[in-house]
Amino acid sequence: MSQLNYIYTFAGKSFNDQIKYPGERILYKNENIKFEDSNENKHYEANVFYTNFRVLCLTGHTAIDIPYNFIYNHFTKTPIFSGRKYIQIDFKQGITLASCCPMYIRENFTPEQIQSANFSFPKYAQIKFSDKNADMEKSYQFLQTGIRAKEYELSHKPKPAQENPGGFNPNYLPPQPKVTGLGMDRVKNMMRGKLETQNQMIQGAFTDINSLRQNAEQMIAIASQIRSKIANNPSNKSENDEINSVLSKIGFVDPITKEVAGSEYYVKLGEQINSFFMDYFSKNPDTKALTLIDAYCLYNRARTGNTISPKDMKQAIKQLTDGKVMHDIIIKNFNNEMIVIQTPEFSGKNILVLIKKFMQEKKQSHIDMKDLSNILHIENVLLEKTIIEDMLNQGLILIDESDLEVRYYLNIILPYQLK
Repeated sequence: MSQLNYIYTFAGKSFNDQIKYPGERILYKNENIKFEDSNENKHYEANVFYTNFRVLCLTGHTAIDIPYNFIYNHFTKTPIFSGRKYIQIDFKQGITLASCCPMYIRENFTPEQIQSANFSFPKYAQIKFSDKNADMEKSYQFLQTGIRAKEYELSHKPKPAQENPGGFNPNYLPPQPKVTGLGMDRVKNMMRGKLETQNQMIQGAFTDINSLRQNAEQMIAIASQIRSKIANNPSNKSENDEINSVLSKIGFVDPITKEVAGSEYYVKLGEQINSFFMDYFSKNPDTKALTLIDAYCLYNRARTGNTISPKDMKQAIKQLTDGKVMHDIIIKNFNNEMIVIQTPEFSGKNILVLIKKFMQEKKQSHIDMKDLSNILHIENVLLEKTIIEDMLNQGLILIDESDLEVRYYLNIILPYQLK
């Protein structure tokens, strides 16, 4: 079991059960590489391991332990004069293990041990690569994978057996309490027993929801690792395409974060939003348009726990509307009242084609609101109304209102060019 120090004595350069935590596994390894930090700890032939919990540097006589949640930032550098490349890890300052303890440590040490731990970090540490060493990009990607997956926040203790081993079952009823008493007392006891039964069922439901959330977090961590392996092993294209297809079908999005993207955050976010909704529209052919609010909810659900703010969403969309990011989806702003994301084919003129086709098939000279709803396939009534008003303003369709009904006609004058 690992000790509770930033640097501690360890005789060896291999990762073994003596320093391994329950649930910990190696994502990647750099062998015989230079490691140093701002406290002048320098090691020239260290083995650096990137696990799902931490970065661990083994020098042969010491171990340097860096939990992911203590890392403030990470990036690659190429110094101007030396030409040497390295990954720099900056540490959060002014915090202690007691105030910011990862779950894998909390489950394996007592509060007293955690309180007295010597986790005093330097300002930064550097993992240095020679020019001929091609491992830096892979190492950096796996470092990102470990940090983003946040498995250090998950419990890895074996779960105790439950009385209902199949998990929460909506048809499962706890044993009914025996009702005693007579008259009003019996009625009161029946009501009390019913409330107790409902309380047990609700508690069981919440237990199951918590379990589902933990399992979902683990699935996201696994998906992140799969994505990273695909990026690092592009040789088998057909297999990689198949894995990407599976991840896409389950709605997985590898979240773009400010820590990883840096100054390119909104550009990268805009690119991902564009590809996400192009994929969404292709999988949901009946959906042609979404309000920005609906799109925000869908995109955040795909990002799971790593959500973005409404401000970030608007900034990313602005990258598309300003032309800073090439995009396929259409962004329309209706009178500064509603921003809508549409498929490329859902322009006013293309909707007009659908209306003409509908009228020809039904042999009608006009359509009503019900017909328009069938043509547009939009569940949001306000969005539907906004799109219709926009087509009226463009003169693509005309409206005839009466006390009994509202009719829409094609504008037969529109095609004619006045000279």
